[in-house]
Amino acid sequence: MKNRILILMFCVFWMPISFADTITGLYRAEIILPSNLTEGQLLGAAFKQAAKNVLIKVSGRPDLINTTIKDNDLKSAPAWVAQHSILSSDQLVQFNGEMVSSKKVVVTFYEQSINLFLIDRKIAIWGNNRPSVLVWLLEDNGRGRNLSGVNSPSALLSAVATHAADNGLPIYAPILDEVDVNAVSISALWGFFEEEVAQASKRYQTDLFSVVRVSHVSNKQSVDIRVYFPSGEIIPLSFDIANNANVALVINNELSQLLSERYAAVRGADEEFSLKMRLVGIDTYDKMQKVQNYLDSITLVRKWHLASLKDGEVVYIIQSDGGVKKLKDSIALNTVLTENPLSALDPNANISLSYEFKGK
Repeated sequence: MKNRILILMFCVFWMPISFADTITGLYRAEIILPSNLTEGQLLGAAFKQAAKNVLIKVSGRPDLINTTIKDNDLKSAPAWVAQHSILSSDQLVQFNGEMVSSKKVVVTFYEQSINLFLIDRKIAIWGNNRPSVLVWLLEDNGRGRNLSGVNSPSALLSAVATHAADNGLPIYAPILDEVDVNAVSISALWGFFEEEVAQASKRYQTDLFSVVRVSHVSNKQSVDIRVYFPSGEIIPLSFDIANNANVALVINNELSQLLSERYAAVRGADEEFSLKMRLVGIDTYDKMQKVQNYLDSITLVRKWHLASLKDGEVVYIIQSDGGVKKLKDSIALNTVLTENPLSALDPNANISLSYEFKGK
């Protein structure tokens, strides 16, 4: 296992991990509504809104859910509810132009119901093992550039964290202590200097790291993002936002869409791929069991079976959604398996996936 410093907003603690972050509560949502609604109105509105929120979290595709799913598509949402509760709330919400008291409705849906809805509409299902992302967040307000982190919080960073939780994104912020200050400068971050940013990000041991810079210009916000993947690939994202209140939401939606497209797959009865995976370093039953448990944890893997076992080398046949690249990207997020390319002269050179077991 590896240790890493996890900074989820303003909490600093150590946690051992062997996989990408596991997101809890994917199929659960909390909705705040005016308390003067009847119970029927309250639950009817809560179930539809909660279903939409959960569909966004499970798919990682707010762009598709918000643009293609209408209220009428969610008329069956009450039948998807596994359990719900109505709780008191101390928040005030707007209703008919007035601020009124509210109630909180907590809704948990059946996993199969949500998944089948997404499958029917050919929208990806993203599992609960998701890549952790370290975010270096900078703002330029015309008078200077500010870097946000644990020791230097900002309203935008807080909003990014809130929306990240809504989208099921494990977003972390740097401490911004003396180590960070000596490792990378604000100008290097603003300029997306890869070597300096990568070196400063190493101490946090997240799966990915990203630089987000926001320029407040006149009546709009210009946002430029770089996302750095384990393979060395760097993906740029750039957009302008007219409404200042939507900056954090759009940042999270863009990141969520990018990562879902990379690590999630659309499921369908006739759209799975059959792949061969060769593993070396499997010399005990315990190691083989760990590998099989790991395969079960990958959302893209529908099923697998053991094809052969000889002299510490195992071959599995894997039924997977999304093809070779998506499966390779998912495996690259942890240290259980390390790619072990085959020589062109190897009799097994036609096997598309070849790895060495590195788990403990």
